[in-house]
Amino acid sequence: MDALTAFEHPEWLGKKVLVVGAGMVGCELALYLNQLEKEVMLVDVLPEDRLMIGEHYFNRHILLEMIKSSGVDFRPGVVVAAGEAGVVIDGTPVEVDTVVNATGFAPDPELVKEFREVLGTDRVLVIGDLKRPGNIYDAVQDAYLTAVNI
Repeated sequence: MDALTAFEHPEWLGKKVLVVGAGMVGCELALYLNQLEKEVMLVDVLPEDRLMIGEHYFNRHILLEMIKSSGVDFRPGVVVAAGEAGVVIDGTPVEVDTVVNATGFAPDPELVKEFREVLGTDRVLVIGDLKRPGNIYDAVQDAYLTAVNI
């Protein structure tokens, strides 16, 4: 299941949830599900000191501290695999009811093309990752600067 679906429909998740990806979205999702009394394990292949390095220092620091004090089973620097034996973390099988992919999103240039066909090229402006990869701060800044120049 993807992270947005998990946010929108937490009732579809089992009791034991594995969130794969400890970026901003994965951390916020893990905290949210923990508040809903789910048993949450948050994993990432990157070690803790490499997580969210492109984010603002204060936001990163606070979010990681919240994760560590929340009761979420936080495991940075691990390898996750899925197969016939189920979910395996660093070679050890783990029991989970639901796996949530929070490893990122990909921009959809075809969607822009479809909107431009309907609305016209001058009415659809490209911002965020489709223009240039970045984080949420970059996307918001880009949206603001685009809006003030309309």
